[in-house]
Amino acid sequence: MIWNFGEIVEGDIIKKKFIFTNTGKAPLQIIGAEASCGCARPTAPFLDIAPGESGEIGITYNSVNKDGDQNQR
Repeated sequence: MIWNFGEIVEGDIIKKKFIFTNTGKAPLQIIGAEASCGCARPTAPFLDIAPGESGEIGITYNSVNKDGDQNQR
């Protein structure tokens, strides 16, 4: 999934939550989430997501000292 934060001001701290649903037949375990740089910090659920239940992965992007186009993952 890709999310474009659009144009932001250098120094802003932006947060986004990605909501998902476990469409499988077994509990979904998120082992971890990683980002391509220290400016983007992901958070993942600690508990398993039961079938049919929803969870979220969050991202906090710190744009301090980030000027111009950015393409973090």
